[in-house]
Amino acid sequence: MYVVKAYGTVGSELFEVTFPDAALSVREQNRFHGRQVWKRTIGSTLLLKGLEADHVVVTNVDTLNINNLYVALTRGAKTITVCTRHRTIQPN
Repeated sequence: MYVVKAYGTVGSELFEVTFPDAALSVREQNRFHGRQVWKRTIGSTLLLKGLEADHVVVTNVDTLNINNLYVALTRGAKTITVCTRHRTIQPN
């Protein structure tokens, strides 16, 4: 396993941290402060899980399993647009 070390400052103190520890720190900061949703965001259901947007467009509906379809359909606060070739949705 390779270890990447990053250097940063806290106050005026210099410290050394490994990459996994830095990633863990960022994850914990995101949990506490939340993630920002930009005006326009494109991403998978995994990346957008836990986030909400005013308007959502869901594509490739026929390729989603039931869990990803649920996440995709519950991200929109005002509107949800589903793009599909069929009148009904059949999750995998």
